Amino acid sequence: MSRLLVASALLVLSLVVVPPAGAVIMVCYPTFPSADIVDQPVDAPVILPLPLGGERFTCQLDTLQVEVRDADENLVAGTFAYDDLFTGVVWTPERPLAPAATYRVNGGLETYAEPMTFEILLHTRASALAPPEGVSIASGSIAEAEYAIIDRCWTPECDNISGSGRYDCGHTWVDRFAYAPQAVLTWSMQGAADALPWLLCDVVASSGEQSLGQKTVLCAAGAATLDVPSEAFPLCVGIHARLVGATQALAHSEPVCVVEGDYARLERQAPPWVDFSVCSQPEQYDEHPLNIRHMVPPCEGGMGACQVRATQTGSAWIVGLLALGLVALRRQRRRG
Repeated sequence: MSRLLVASALLVLSLVVVPPAGAVIMVCYPTFPSADIVDQPVDAPVILPLPLGGERFTCQLDTLQVEVRDADENLVAGTFAYDDLFTGVVWTPERPLAPAATYRVNGGLETYAEPMTFEILLHTRASALAPPEGVSIASGSIAEAEYAIIDRCWTPECDNISGSGRYDCGHTWVDRFAYAPQAVLTWSMQGAADALPWLLCDVVASSGEQSLGQKTVLCAAGAATLDVPSEAFPLCVGIHARLVGATQALAHSEPVCVVEGDYARLERQAPPWVDFSVCSQPEQYDEHPLNIRHMVPPCEGGMGACQVRATQTGSAWIVGLLALGLVALRRQRRRG
């Protein structure tokens, strides 16, 4: 009887511990700060590096906890949030910290395995943060860029995949190409060595009073590429530097502009045909304009010679009829 109980217990344990075949266990691997922070400005947010490895979306950031206490163990009021730009937590005190003081920072995050915690010391300096004197664009260009719009269908083997792997499964194709302006900028900061770790640069595109898009990067990166969703000329791109957590800019650059006559455009291209027979439900794409079954026979020189879209055949016939008409007109004039 005891052997039967032991065997039953082992069976239950194996069912609990061993995941079923094909199961995907997605884990978040945070790397908590381990080094103390020194020379912290009293009026700047505290940046706590916290890289998140593994499956980023499984990291339970809603369980993130951060608290700061002074030398008397009093809780210091402040707010915190995870910031992907800094790859860590930005903690902002409600009031400036005390100069030349030491604080204790505790935090934690729940993971797939168990909660993880950290503790470090924070040492402030006597002086406040020195703001930047300016920002200058070293190089800048605005030209048309091509973007491939990708679509996807599930294939039969996707039915055997669960979890996040299913989203990456299937057959992909270029559904169409889109064209829009793209700005590429590099810049330098003047008098910003002190504030650089806490500076954000807003790369802003505009045309007159019209806003055309914005992208925020670390000023320390010194470069950015901004995709502008729509055209309007003159198109200008500039940089506004501000402190993390603030909305008011500390420095502005002179903008880089382009007028419509100097705007370089690309030659348009059509996407290749798609064989939708590999999809789980190919009948859903019978009317898709890129369906390979829309190719126009006969095909001379192999399938590569058939890469003419069915929607283009109408215009091709029109061009052919016009050519025949011109030939007939010339012959009639010669006879006359």
